[in-house]
Parts: sequence; C-alpha cells; structure tokens
Amino acid sequence: MPNNSEVARLLENIRLSYESAYLAMHGPAIVGRHEIITRKMENMQKDQAQLQTIVGEQEANRLVAETLNEPLESEAPGS
Repeated sequence: MPNNSEVARLLENIRLSYESAYLAMHGPAIVGRHEIITRKMENMQKDQAQLQTIVGEQEANRLVAETLNEPLESEAPGS
C-alpha cells in the first residue's frame, strides 16, 4: 500500500473523529451539540476523501468500514 504512514494517520483521524462524535451523542455526562457532531463528521469526510486519493475509492471505503467496525476505545473491556 503506498504511503502507509499517511494512510495510518488518516484512518486514525477518522477513528478519533467518529469516537468523538459517538461520545458526544452517547456519552454518560456529555450532551453533544449538533455543531460539534457535524464538525466531527465533516472531518471524517475530508479525511476519507484524502484517503481515496491515496488508495482509491473502493480500498478507502473498505479501510474506513474496517476501522469503524472496531470497538470504540471507550467501550473496550477495562475502560
């Protein structure tokens, strides 16, 4: 895969944005504001578009789906 460190960075950004948006909506003591959640989702979209330029649309979609199917760190056992 070309540019592995850039791909890893983008996938990590997507994962963190998703986790932040998820926690803003579902966190126990956090009431997520619509603007915050929207910004996180827009960040994910930008990172995925950049990822597509590196690995192509199908591979980017596969990698993002795989990344977002992993359990959130906040839901991991022992968290």
